[in-house]
Amino acid sequence: MSNIHLEEANILLADHSAQKMPKLKINLDKNISISFYDTSLEHLGSEMLINGQLNSLTPGLANGQININHHGKISNFSIDSDGEDSHFLINLNTLDWLKFFSNDYLSSSKTMQFGINALGSLTPKGSSIKGSLNLDKSSFSSLTLKKNYGSFSFQSQDGLFYLVIKKFFTSIC
Repeated sequence: MSNIHLEEANILLADHSAQKMPKLKINLDKNISISFYDTSLEHLGSEMLINGQLNSLTPGLANGQININHHGKISNFSIDSDGEDSHFLINLNTLDWLKFFSNDYLSSSKTMQFGINALGSLTPKGSSIKGSLNLDKSSFSSLTLKKNYGSFSFQSQDGLFYLVIKKFFTSIC
C-alpha cells in the first residue's frame, strides 16, 4: 500500500480488552503517503480529530505534520528530512495515549496519562533529542506512579550515548 487518504472519516476502535484482539496485516510501502483531513478517531469514550499529512515513514526521508485535537487541546508531530538527516518536533498534551495501541504487552499501562514535548535530530552520525515529560498518577497492578514532571536530554554519536534527566522525582509507591 503506497497511499492512504482519509477525509471526513469516522473511525471507531472497538474495545477488545476482554478478548483477543483481531489481527490485521497490511504491508506499507516505505515511501507511503498518508493524509488525514477532519478524521475523527474514537476509542473507549475518547475522541480526537486528526489533520495532516506524512510522506514516507523512513528515517531520513519522512516529511510532514500531523495535528491532533483532543477536547480542545492541540497535539502535533512534525518531521522534516533532507534525504539523510531528519529533524522532528513532538508535542503531545497529557492523555492516555497508549490505549490507542492494540499491543497486548501494553495492556497494564493503557490508563497511564502522560504528555511529552521533544525536539530532535536523527542523522547517520548520531542523534540529539531534548524535551520534557509529564506523568499523571498511574497504577499498574501492585505499582503506583505519582504525578511527575521533568526534562531530558539524549545524545548519541559513534556508538556512544548519554542521557541526562532533570527534576524527575522518585515517585514509585
